[in-house]
Amino acid sequence: MDEVWNEVVAEALKRALATSEGAVPGAKLRELIAQSAPKHGVSYPPQGLENEKFSDFLKQFSSSLIVLRREGQDLLVAPSDMPQLLDHSANVYAQIRGDIFEAFTCIPRGAPPRQPWYVRATDTR
Repeated sequence: MDEVWNEVVAEALKRALATSEGAVPGAKLRELIAQSAPKHGVSYPPQGLENEKFSDFLKQFSSSLIVLRREGQDLLVAPSDMPQLLDHSANVYAQIRGDIFEAFTCIPRGAPPRQPWYVRATDTR
């Protein structure tokens, strides 16, 4: 890729890191790249690469960033000079809200016993 794209990706990664606690999720970085590109006179995805995966696009910048692919999850991106951000991000686990977990796993007692149920429309059980 040319120097313009290096600037676009670097700018987007810098903006993303300012609001992230660790490595940057791929979806967030992709959005920021798409926003930054027009300011540099280009658009994302680049012409001729419309069907290319975002992770393949990022491979072109392997000298300045590290991409961590995760099965079944969004990829993570960190600057090549900050690989420790990937370690921090790997320790973050997805959690389900406690009330939703309880609504699906706790069997209510009573006479007559009521059925466990979660009402999506009202976000209650």
